Amino acid sequence: MDWQLAFSADGSRLTLTFQGVAQVDGFIACCQEAGRDPRWQSDLSAVLDLRDLDMAVLDQGDILHLVDAHKPHAARLAGNRVAVLVSRPVAYGLVRMWLGYTENLAHTHGVFYRLEEAEAWLRGAG
Repeated sequence: MDWQLAFSADGSRLTLTFQGVAQVDGFIACCQEAGRDPRWQSDLSAVLDLRDLDMAVLDQGDILHLVDAHKPHAARLAGNRVAVLVSRPVAYGLVRMWLGYTENLAHTHGVFYRLEEAEAWLRGAG
């Protein structure tokens, strides 16, 4: 699994783009790298682009592992809005499962098929 991190010029938006075959350890490593980046802000909005990622290899146990890895960092993510882009129903379902397990955390996620919808949601229009 490959990923790229890109911050907007003003630092208000982080885009994480994933490609290849999904790996739990890859997601965790990417999020750790993003969190260590000095450009990280508490009110950051983010786009997780999973459209070129094969998530069919993941199952409920993998999602629960990701949730457990995420919980210690939840307070630091308070105020962040994260739009997750997917291209396949299996990815949509897995992301919705993850959202269900993390709905009580202090940040907001949405899952979308189209970038335009995700951007409108991040601006508060969706």
